[in-house]
Amino acid sequence: MPVENNKQAARRFYQEVINGRNLDAMDELLTPDGVDHTFGSQDPEQAKQFFGMIHRAFPDLHAEVHEVIAEGDLVAARVTYTGTHQGEFVGIPATGRKTTTNGVDFFRMQNGRQAEHWGGPDMFSFLVQPLFIRRDQPTAPRAWSSGDRPAKR
Repeated sequence: MPVENNKQAARRFYQEVINGRNLDAMDELLTPDGVDHTFGSQDPEQAKQFFGMIHRAFPDLHAEVHEVIAEGDLVAARVTYTGTHQGEFVGIPATGRKTTTNGVDFFRMQNGRQAEHWGGPDMFSFLVQPLFIRRDQPTAPRAWSSGDRPAKR
């Protein structure tokens, strides 16, 4: 499959599944035995369950795709994810706080469908921001103020 078609298929995943919340699109976008090496799904049904959980926790989740680069059957994408933590996620109750994080995804494509995935958002930042960032602070603080520094031991 031509490289441009693989790039378009990767972009379609972000637009339809993440931004459009169309989980059924995964039946077309993933191979039946597609493996996500980062999140652990082994087929489209498991991937649907995972993204369903993500969408329940972050119902306004949005992926902004900055670049998509491809060579042969490999595709790489640099993405910024934003969302508001409005439901339980990996045991963390909803905080109502907005989170923004960057990510890099790598896909191995097979006949225009994702056969393998590696990478994803910076999950540490994605999880820590809703817990520790003040509601009036849209992103991580750039520096500690003197009263906020942790005590030295």
